[in-house]
Amino acid sequence: MARLLNAAHTEPYEGGKVDWPSWRTFVASLGDPQLTMAGLRPDLWAVGHTTTKTAAVIQQDGRILADAPDSPSLSTLRDWLTAWENAGRPAPEAYTPTLVPAGDDQGPAGWHLRLTR
Repeated sequence: MARLLNAAHTEPYEGGKVDWPSWRTFVASLGDPQLTMAGLRPDLWAVGHTTTKTAAVIQQDGRILADAPDSPSLSTLRDWLTAWENAGRPAPEAYTPTLVPAGDDQGPAGWHLRLTR
């Protein structure tokens, strides 16, 4: 979180106004374990990619924050944004939710939510 609160790199999203419900549903459908959601301010959410060493998110206002201009997380975030645009910014209703059993005899039991189109 500190990497994002004191972001070394910021830029506007050039793709226009972010359709927040579409964007957050699209990235959730990717099932990427590095997907991150953060509340950087009480009234401003951000979704993006983080690792133990890198971080990049896009905020609801369209501002992209990253730990560095050459951040691997920023590259991934840009790829996700391109894929979202190429998919036509699908509405949340375009996805079918499915619960998939998680865990086995090696780990905790539970469920994973999967979204498919």
